[in-house]
Formats: sequence, C-alpha cells, structure tokens
Amino acid sequence: MDPFRSAGQHGSRGWDVHGETHPGRVRARNEDAFGVWSDPPLWVVADGMGGHRGGPTASRVTVERVAAQWLDGTGPAPGRLAAGVRCADRAVRVEAGANPDLAGMGCTVVAAAPCGDHLHVVHLGDARCYVLTRRGLARVTRDHSLVEELVASGTLAPEEALTHPRRNVVTRAVGAGADARPEATCQPLDGVEAVLLCTDGLWGTVPEATVASLLRRTTGAERACRALVEQANAAGGRDNITVVVAVRSG
Repeated sequence: MDPFRSAGQHGSRGWDVHGETHPGRVRARNEDAFGVWSDPPLWVVADGMGGHRGGPTASRVTVERVAAQWLDGTGPAPGRLAAGVRCADRAVRVEAGANPDLAGMGCTVVAAAPCGDHLHVVHLGDARCYVLTRRGLARVTRDHSLVEELVASGTLAPEEALTHPRRNVVTRAVGAGADARPEATCQPLDGVEAVLLCTDGLWGTVPEATVASLLRRTTGAERACRALVEQANAAGGRDNITVVVAVRSG
C-alpha cells in the first residue's frame, strides 16, 4: 500500500491546495492529521502526542472540531478559528478522561483561512505556517516551545535551537494538560505566492532554504507536497511528516 495518505482540493477560491501525510522512515505509526476545505477555505494540520491510540485520536478530533467551528460558526475569522481550537481542546480532554487508553493525549495544531486580502492563522505548539514571497520563505507563526522561549530571551542562539536536546518540548498544546491558549496572526496576502502548513517532521529536518527552493521550482500544490515529503524522508524521516501547500491559481 502506498505509504502516502493524501487529500487534494483544487480551485479553492483562487488557490490550488493539496495535503500529504507520511509516517516517515523511523516511526511505525502516523499520529498526524490534516484537513482541506474549499467553501469557505480552511487548511488545518495537527501533530498528535500520546502514543499508539492517543496521538492519532487527538489530531483527528482537533482537525474535525476546528473545521466544524469554522464551517458552522459566524463572526470574524480570528475568533472562529480560535473558538475551534478551544472546542478541540475541550473535546480531547473529555475523550481522554473517559478512556484510560487515551490519557495524556494531545496535539499541536495550525489552521489557516484566506479571507480577502489576508490570511488568518491560529496555532498552538510548534506546527508552523509559512508564506513564500518574492523575497523568500517567511515564517508566520511563533513556536510555543521551550527552545523558542530560550531564543527569545537571548539564552540560546537560533542555530543552537536546531540541535538542542529539548527542542521538541512544547509549552502550549491541545489537551495533554497543557496551556491551550491559541495565538492568532493576520498575514497580508499581497505578494504571497504560496502558503505552507507543516509539522516538525518537515521543518525540523529540511532547511528553510531548501523548502523555499522546492516550492519555487515545483509546479502545482500536489507535486510540491510530494517533493517536500520526499525531501524530509531523504534527510532521515525521523518523525511523521505532514504538509499542506496552497499555491495561487489565479
């Protein structure tokens, strides 16, 4: 069976969008999840934590709850996305409390919705959103992680964060008893050629310069997703890899 699990969505109000998730080359199971919707546009990526049953359950529930709130809710985009993340946190905690096998489960999440001239992004943890412009690849989100806090305080150099032994410790997450305050960001879309959402299976393995190069030279969102996943696996595939790419289509 093809190790890729994918779902594409094309013609999403001016965007060619596709997602891919892969277990990588080291881990036996995939705890990530993603979702792509077109009307109104919404892209979500979640990275599960909590083992064989817990991680996949947390990420799946989170993607579903964020989407339900977005598609059924009303009001400004940032509030709807943040409400979806808070709803997901409650749902994950309830399921974990009701099933001992799911105790301690949680996930990181990033959700993005293009609305007019802006991209609205909400995230928890270290799942990331990037935009590609003529100037290069720019990160939209700020990791909720221990090493990010150390870098921000000047205690740790940015290059040291890449190999720090506690680089995978997140300070905010859905469920898992963690801080569940979502952070909202508004990114102007003027000049943006592509949007990338991904888990640390990509950004923790493939340098940003390489990601930018692959996005630039690969035609179409589906091919871009596959190229990014293949590059992460070629670099070792130490973690689950999930990407959603949205390319301007008009």
